Amino acid sequence: MSGDNLIAADIDHRGTVAGASKLPVLQTIARGYREALQHLVGYAIQAAVWAGIVGALSYALGIVAASILHAREIAKPLAMATQYAAAFAEIATMLLGNVVVAMSAYRAAIKNERPGWQQAMRLGRRELRFLGLTLVFYVVEYAGVILLMLLVLMVAHMTGEGRSAKRAAAAAGNSALGQLLIVVAGNLFMSVTVTPFFGLAFALVAVDAPAAILRGSARMSRGYRIRLGAISFLAILPFIVAAYLPYLAWPLAPGTIAFSAREAAVALIGILGVAFATAAFAVAFRTITDRHSTDVYGVFD
Repeated sequence: MSGDNLIAADIDHRGTVAGASKLPVLQTIARGYREALQHLVGYAIQAAVWAGIVGALSYALGIVAASILHAREIAKPLAMATQYAAAFAEIATMLLGNVVVAMSAYRAAIKNERPGWQQAMRLGRRELRFLGLTLVFYVVEYAGVILLMLLVLMVAHMTGEGRSAKRAAAAAGNSALGQLLIVVAGNLFMSVTVTPFFGLAFALVAVDAPAAILRGSARMSRGYRIRLGAISFLAILPFIVAAYLPYLAWPLAPGTIAFSAREAAVALIGILGVAFATAAFAVAFRTITDRHSTDVYGVFD
């Protein structure tokens, strides 16, 4: 491969110290938001498709669980299992929706592809590769949160506050505000540890980069890691808070139309948030690559 036609994995850190000052965090996020607004209709259609699936699953499985529970008292464990299955189905659907919309946002920001309804259910090789990387990040995030909670409980136990800490942890897991704080803590953990090094790998997958995307991301991010972490955390934060507001203001029992509508609304906000946050991170990726190679995308076409 000639030196005039670099791939992302070959970009080294030359000039990144000076370049880092040219990746302003808030301006990058604002620019990403503006670009996302230009494609808001496309993202909203895609998000609405997946949010509708989430709402339908929530209602259907909620009705099944209620029917089982009312049929026989002995069927209570089966009804509880159905409720957990409903929660898992909603999470899986949200994950797929996030992947599709994030892919559209990256392609729009980097390849100038206009997002549309045709892409709402597209799950090809590129999306599956993106999904695999996302699952790895989720595993790391949840492992980090669990380890952090265990560390807090261990310290509390050593200081004689073990019971109080366990009650607080249980209360946090069962309340919307507590769950919000856990999600924010997980996002902060990823933004400090993993995303600054390997977050650019998502953009590389979106533009069909060859293998070794994690190594390429690690090399590209040199000199920009603190700013990439800040962009990752701040760009999605408003939407995380907005997605949990319906839970705080609208407590409902499962198995009702209102409950399913709330779940669909939360999904819509969350998936749209992924589009805006991804657009901001894509702008950061584009800024970094533009400072190192004028033909960094050409080899992926």
